[in-house]
Amino acid sequence: MIGTELFFTFVTDGIGSAIEKAKAAAGDKYVTVIGGANTAQQLMQAGLVDELVVGIMPVLLGEGLRFLSIWALSQFVWKE
Repeated sequence: MIGTELFFTFVTDGIGSAIEKAKAAAGDKYVTVIGGANTAQQLMQAGLVDELVVGIMPVLLGEGLRFLSIWALSQFVWKE
């Protein structure tokens, strides 16, 4: 990534506002959101997901949040 700038902006007034601000800052470029299950759930419930890339990692300690509920699974058209 030589010559590439990377910016981080922390938004606390909701996921919709965060996406709106990110798109405004990105202009004609893509916006990527990196987060855990809670972030993904908020984006899916708000209808703000165009594409979802899932990296599967084993749980080493404790328990986590359920990433996809039955509701979430029924809201998407799955492609290979």
